[in-house]
Parts: sequence; structure tokens; C-alpha cells
Amino acid sequence: MKKTLIVMFSILIGCSLVFCKDDPKQKALKHVEKANKELANKEIELFLAAASTWSMLQMAYNMETDKVGSNIEIGYTPPGASSPSDSSEYGYFKYKTNVISDKIVVWEATLIKSIGDCYNAFWTITADIDSDGKLKFKGKISGAGECLKLAPDFCKSENFKCDELVID
Repeated sequence: MKKTLIVMFSILIGCSLVFCKDDPKQKALKHVEKANKELANKEIELFLAAASTWSMLQMAYNMETDKVGSNIEIGYTPPGASSPSDSSEYGYFKYKTNVISDKIVVWEATLIKSIGDCYNAFWTITADIDSDGKLKFKGKISGAGECLKLAPDFCKSENFKCDELVID
């Protein structure tokens, strides 16, 4: 009889015992969701800063040498690494740089944990010296889900813009 009265009272005031806005489980769940979203946003900011920094260092290296270089040559330390290296893993992303030649190098960030509806995604920037000796940057976004909305500023930062962006 006591449980029936409690349930009836809960219905009268507009919430159930399971979904009352003051329910500790619901509060905890909302707190975790908010914390996860804040962490994901910080990871995206770091990822975008990493792409921009790598590209600007390639530009500086190219102005001095007329080449493109490895992370070690350009002095780039990717997120999660303690010194310049051509691969690292940090948070939601795995970072990798592949030197094809002294005229072509590819920076890649692969999403290793889903963020919302974004999963199985990767972003690349290819630094390529064309036949006229001009350094060009080509960006590419490949992924499923909501990945395109996740980082709309990829290859469009304040300090750096890709010459071309392909969305796959």
C-alpha cells in the first residue's frame, strides 16, 4: 500500500521514481555525458591545433630547404609524444606521418575512439611540392557518422588553409 501511494504521488507531481529530475542516477548520467562531451571537445581542439602546427612547420622548413620533411626534420612533436617522432597516440587519436619523398609527406590523424556518432574516421594532410616548386597542402576527411560536423575547421584554421579539401 505504501509503494502504491508513493508511485501515485510521483505521477501526480509529474515524474516517475526512475526519471525524477532529482534522481541521483540520472544526475550522475548527465554529469558523465557532459564530462565526456567536454573531453571530446578538448581532443578535437588539440587535433586541430596539431594539424595546423604540423602544416606551419612544413611551410617554414620548405622556405629554408625547398623540401618537405619528417617530423624530426621539421621539429614537430605530435600529441602524446615527448619529442619529435613520426607517430604517437594520445586520447582519441593516433597520429602518424609518412615521408614519401623530399617533395611529398602525409600527416594523418585516425580516430581510435568514437566521439558521439563519429567513428572509423581519419583526416590527412598531404604536403606536396608541385612542378613549379610551390608547396601545396591537400586535406582529406574520410569517415562514417557525424565526423564531418566534428571538425568543420579542419584545413581552415586562422593560420593555415589547405589548397584543396576532399571529403570522402
